[in-house]
Amino acid sequence: MRMLVPSLLLLSACASPPSRSIPASPPPRTTSVLLPTPTVPVVPQPALETVFTNRSANDAAASCGAGDDVACLALWQEACERDIEEGCLRLGMALRDGRGMAKNLGAAATVFQRLCDRVSSGSPVLGEPPMAAQGCRMLGYMYKPSGGLPADELRAAGLLRKACDGGDPLGCVGLGDSYYRAKQIREATDLYKAACQGGLPVGCRMLAGVYADLKDFPSGIIAAEKSCPDVVRGCALLGYMLCETKRDPQRAVELLAQACSQGDEFACMRLGLSYGDATCTPRDQLRASEYYRLACDRREYAGCALLGFQYLHGQGVGRDDGKARTLLTLACEHSDRSAQTAISCSTAASLYASPQSGERAPALAARMYELSCEAGQAESCAALGGMYAQGDGVPKSAPRALQLLQPACTKKKMKQCQFVTPLRNLTATCSRGQFQQCVEWGLSP
Repeated sequence: MRMLVPSLLLLSACASPPSRSIPASPPPRTTSVLLPTPTVPVVPQPALETVFTNRSANDAAASCGAGDDVACLALWQEACERDIEEGCLRLGMALRDGRGMAKNLGAAATVFQRLCDRVSSGSPVLGEPPMAAQGCRMLGYMYKPSGGLPADELRAAGLLRKACDGGDPLGCVGLGDSYYRAKQIREATDLYKAACQGGLPVGCRMLAGVYADLKDFPSGIIAAEKSCPDVVRGCALLGYMLCETKRDPQRAVELLAQACSQGDEFACMRLGLSYGDATCTPRDQLRASEYYRLACDRREYAGCALLGFQYLHGQGVGRDDGKARTLLTLACEHSDRSAQTAISCSTAASLYASPQSGERAPALAARMYELSCEAGQAESCAALGGMYAQGDGVPKSAPRALQLLQPACTKKKMKQCQFVTPLRNLTATCSRGQFQQCVEWGLSP
């Protein structure tokens, strides 16, 4: 029987790129630039000489090849102090990553800023990206979420723009990520396309991800072919699109299986869907559950949701509402606020609210309904409004109940809409005087 769950087609199109860099020509600036280049304050620099060894540069140079990080740091510090850009770049990376000493993100930011200040804008040239432009990129990524410094997308975008203009194609890819997160798809596509045309595999992988999101599979397949096998996610995207188009099901399965075995969570999830829906493989719910579990364990939360639905319907695994609730909650709390997320959240909420799935947990149900409501599901907004109208898992609140119910009930008639008229009447009454009932409902004259 076909699995009664939606296909959660979540593409992680903005994963961190690998370090390989081949120059590309970034597109010219347009009037729709994400944000102007910001002024980046310099992080106060500590006394670097207090954290590095005093061994001579000759000793350091002789031991760097042997993996002596401390000695290498001394060499890179001396080179940076003499304005040798490669020394500054390597020093900043060592400080950022904690190689040879404890991590020092503030000092790393200072070194990268020193490099970035040397960038002169111009068209990229063949060869390795300029060290100064790489410094801008390194610092820009540090200001992205989970980059180490306080997240600041404005500052990150400005630094990545400077890196891109300064000749670092990976800076162009990073800037494309910032545009993509800001929903400026055309600008992101132009940047990824320029990097891909310049021969940068990760640019092709990112371009393939955009086309896959847009369901432009023919263009996506061309871009993904250029990124595979250099970029594992590129191979996963190629397998996904070949499967969706039925162009080459056997190769699609081989690509997805190989990418999954290399740790790509998206590939595992897509392979699970193929077995669950018989897309490019025979239907096999047991194998589908195995791949969903692999994806979920690797933090592909669409895999968690799909495995949760299997437990809910007893497909490929024994029915277990408790496991279904846990997995759907995990997917709900860690996914974006999309329509696909809303389904996981609302299903988890109904399981927490229903006595048939175990002990009721109305407070958790309210939390799940709230997340689903934020993702745009009117039924969840109405359900949450009804909980506020009854004080079920949340404090009674006529204003909050009406705030949720009125917009939802204009879209669709639901049982919770019965509360709207009485709550309006109560609000009108309470506006004319103070009554105990008004206090209980969070209303005052």
